[in-house]
Amino acid sequence: MKKIFTNKNFIQKVIIAIVIMLLFTFSVPTRVQADVGGVLLGPIFDLLSSIGDVILAGLNAFLVDGEFTPDGRKFF
Repeated sequence: MKKIFTNKNFIQKVIIAIVIMLLFTFSVPTRVQADVGGVLLGPIFDLLSSIGDVILAGLNAFLVDGEFTPDGRKFF
């Protein structure tokens, strides 16, 4: 019975297959998109900025006009 791993042709074929696989691994780049904060940080920033906008709009309307209603009517 022949031993498979001692056959010179088999070892050469395995080495050639490994070399081809390594060449394809290094020659074909993977596409990567780097985004600051990832996917979830965008909505969190939107939420924080909208909360800040609401607070500033409320302070501006109350301190400048003395009104806080959206339609411009007075409270009293």
